[in-house]
Amino acid sequence: MADYTIDAADPRWKRFEKLVARIVATLSSDAVVTYDDKIPGRLSGVLRQIDVSIRAAKAEQPQLIIVQCRDYAKPLDVNDVREFSSVIQDVGASKGMMVSVLGYTETTKQYARNLNIDVMRMIDAENTMWAEYFGLEPVTFRQVVHAPTLLVHRSLELTFTLQSSRFQPRFSMPYNPHEGELLHADGSPAGTALDLAGDIWAEEAIPHQPLSALLKIEFAEPVFFAIDKSRTPICRLLLYAKVVEGMYHGQWRIAQMTGIANDLDGTITARGFTLPRLDFDQVRANWKQVAPDEARQLHATVRLFSAGAWNINKSVRLPTVTEIRSVTEAEFAAADSVCETQNSLVAKA
Repeated sequence: MADYTIDAADPRWKRFEKLVARIVATLSSDAVVTYDDKIPGRLSGVLRQIDVSIRAAKAEQPQLIIVQCRDYAKPLDVNDVREFSSVIQDVGASKGMMVSVLGYTETTKQYARNLNIDVMRMIDAENTMWAEYFGLEPVTFRQVVHAPTLLVHRSLELTFTLQSSRFQPRFSMPYNPHEGELLHADGSPAGTALDLAGDIWAEEAIPHQPLSALLKIEFAEPVFFAIDKSRTPICRLLLYAKVVEGMYHGQWRIAQMTGIANDLDGTITARGFTLPRLDFDQVRANWKQVAPDEARQLHATVRLFSAGAWNINKSVRLPTVTEIRSVTEAEFAAADSVCETQNSLVAKA
């Protein structure tokens, strides 16, 4: 296996060549990658020094790709590309790639495109390889890599109606019924209506798609408000559920990625990448909210779907749901408030 170990005595340009060779070898597992190769020139008749060569090991027609690394104090110009083009022709390479620390002028990019030469940059989102590149020298830049991202966020808006079989004398309920603590018939805690709706949403019993629906949620057994001394049984939950969709476009900073970026088409070749946790509050504050038509035209490396949620009390046994059904407005308004099992259950209470 090739050794791309950087020696403390290596000049910076050589460190850069070894780092590029290391990345190319990682990305070319099915090819033979050689650092500091010597290839005979077919036209010149002399050995040409090649920073990195890539020979396809499994191709029917052997392919030779050569890579030239340049650690210059300014972007590369057309003369650098012209010189490298002559080397490509001399060694009979099928493809040439240039990798520059500081990139290329726009004229250079166009010239390289016309010559079918890829102009690349090293990508190291963690900056660990760049630390090897600088060594003991002062660090003059840090690389920041972002992934253009389209986030489609769906949130649930709710209106609650808790329905009882009959109202008992001295019935009382919380000021905010959906947040009121509920009890099972045996007196054990049953959470809140908001806990139950959150659990149903988390289980996707309410689809995570844009919709407006009237839902009737039947309980297997009645529950009671904890503050209600009358023990008026509640047998179902009626919900007006609206799933709202918002689209946000922004730059998600990549935490880990090592690869090669193509300055001609904007693509990055890498084994993979790691993204940090995305804070939706930060997205909403800093990313651009876009309409669906605009979103379809956007370039996004990452397309992400998320659903809003809220904290659910997992320490309690929520009411058992026997049915969740979408109903019409007429059915919703005329929902029968009497549960078949209520009489016997209330009698036992």
